[in-house]
Amino acid sequence: MTIRRRDFLTSSMATTLTGLLSQKQLPAKGESIGENRRLLKPVHDQIVCPWRPEHPRHDHQQIFPLDEQRLLLVWSEYYSQSPRPATRKGHSGISDHVACQISSMISTDQGRSWGEHRVLQPNRWKQNVKHPNLIRLSEQEILFSYVGWDDENQRNVFLRRSTDNGKTWSEQQQISEPGWYCCNADHALRLSTGRILIPAHGPYAKQYVGELLIKGATCIRSCFIPMMVFARGNGARTA
Repeated sequence: MTIRRRDFLTSSMATTLTGLLSQKQLPAKGESIGENRRLLKPVHDQIVCPWRPEHPRHDHQQIFPLDEQRLLLVWSEYYSQSPRPATRKGHSGISDHVACQISSMISTDQGRSWGEHRVLQPNRWKQNVKHPNLIRLSEQEILFSYVGWDDENQRNVFLRRSTDNGKTWSEQQQISEPGWYCCNADHALRLSTGRILIPAHGPYAKQYVGELLIKGATCIRSCFIPMMVFARGNGARTA
């Protein structure tokens, strides 16, 4: 019996969809799901940044010690620019393109409570700013880096410096060559030599690894992983 190609594809698609729908009804399995398993109990459990219509998403966080008593929480705090933000939880209008700022709070009791909300880095870009990274250089000196997002082709890494343990911050400097970068939070490292490494990834470029060009993609095959090297007194460069 001869089966037309269109009929075959239609039948195959229907079978695939049926299989996918069936899988959704199966109980979840995996190492993270188990019965009668002893779990670590947190000393303190708290939602510090709850969902609100005006702040529908929070992510890319870091907890940074200021001294023996104080902890600084920084995170990407998205905010609605609508005069009537949606009130339904899980509202879909919270994609990566939504306006975002980097906010902070300080705890003086080992994270059991958090003080006044403060915007550490306002959004000065056409879309948003996110991916905070804090690195201590000395007792009073801290480096603060983040990514400012203007459009699909320009997401760049910026740096500010504090010489009074986070009380005030210098004017920002762009430390990446113009392009598209994604750093994520709490990934910067300070080596024993004093050198600062800020890992970043971005879309396809000929001078980096990969030869597959996918519009807007950030998958491994089309990404590069540059390392921004910040040497004290010598500016910044990519390597």
